[in-house]
Amino acid sequence: HSRLIFPFFSAMAEAEMERRRYEKAFLKENALVRLSKSIAVASNDLPDMESILRFSLRKICEYIKWPVGHFYRVDNSVKELIPVPIWYLEDPERFAHFRSATESFIFEKGAGLPGRILQEGGAAWIPDLWNDPNFPRSQVAREVGLRTGMAFPIMVGNNIEGVLEFYTDESLLSDPDLMEKLAPLGVQLGRVLERVKSENLLKKQAQVLDQIHDAVISIDGKFNMTSWNKGAERVFGFVEEEM
Repeated sequence: HSRLIFPFFSAMAEAEMERRRYEKAFLKENALVRLSKSIAVASNDLPDMESILRFSLRKICEYIKWPVGHFYRVDNSVKELIPVPIWYLEDPERFAHFRSATESFIFEKGAGLPGRILQEGGAAWIPDLWNDPNFPRSQVAREVGLRTGMAFPIMVGNNIEGVLEFYTDESLLSDPDLMEKLAPLGVQLGRVLERVKSENLLKKQAQVLDQIHDAVISIDGKFNMTSWNKGAERVFGFVEEEM
């Protein structure tokens, strides 16, 4: 009987382990979907791109359970990464020195973790910040206890418009699966960035039109009126909402 019982229990244990692995993967995938949805909702509700990026950094850090997240803007005219004071810091006091050091660096293509993104066009991972020869902030990372870094691009079409970088105090080997899962968030934020830029441009154009004394009326291809400036209001005596 023992020859039958032991294989039976072994098969049961293996099936239970497989069930738990599947359940863990399912829950993680579910969390990623919720993360993407929360960023989408925030993109519509929050007032500006800075607020959206700050929210996204916090949510991504909470998802991956890393204490530090930061945003770089890409200056495509000179191919440099400009540090922007948009952060998520789980412990602002502990990581204050790392923040000030980061904001003093402008990274060229290929330099440091964010520069690798600009050079390679995809996500990058540094498993050992303290000893990596191409990580200029290694000393300050050692001082505050950060061990591993990861970053991925914000994409608008084929162009990199920004970089999100993340750091943890755990020493972790490269995780290609995690980087692959996070990459679509860079595309998602790129679409938001593009939309916000378009909206800001339209607002500026509207402000210019309102300062023109002449009547300016815009219509679409079906001859529906789409805008009516202050000059038109003065000339015709109707505000835009009445037309």
